[in-house]
Amino acid sequence: MDNALSFLYAAAMGDVAALEREYAKNKSVLSARNPEGRTALHLAALHAHPDVLRLLLSYRMCAAITDAYGQSALHIAAQGSSTEVVEVLLKDGSGCSTCDNDGKTALAYAYQNPSSDILTRFIDYAPSCGVGCSLTPAIVLGSRRGSATETNSTSAVPCARPAPGPPKSPGCCGTVKCK
Repeated sequence: MDNALSFLYAAAMGDVAALEREYAKNKSVLSARNPEGRTALHLAALHAHPDVLRLLLSYRMCAAITDAYGQSALHIAAQGSSTEVVEVLLKDGSGCSTCDNDGKTALAYAYQNPSSDILTRFIDYAPSCGVGCSLTPAIVLGSRRGSATETNSTSAVPCARPAPGPPKSPGCCGTVKCK
């Protein structure tokens, strides 16, 4: 198995030691993607590995990076991962109002999730994001394209605490762009 595949596999399996080993061999593994465009961060979120997420974020991997469907790790976590995974990503500054290719926000997925604990994590972070950001129906229901509740790309802002380090620049629909 090559270095990039080993790195992705380790992220999916929650194998921190293997991740560290592969990263030490070749730092470019952070850009590795599977056929769906998912990175190690996406796979760690999908398989609910908060320790792997913390490690990848400590390597300065951008939490806002999207897969082929326009989904960030937070989108994936909001659909059914653990509350700890959601919290790790929100603490990092992942925007809950970032839209995927279907126009759905991570918050919209959390709202649809049968686990009220995941939605509660989003609500906990709403007040910390500053002026103009709140969990309004427009943000929560912004996934309905063409409806009156669609989010305006200039009014939606990420609903999370700012990440430490250089500021992330906002883009369309409140997205946080990676450098």
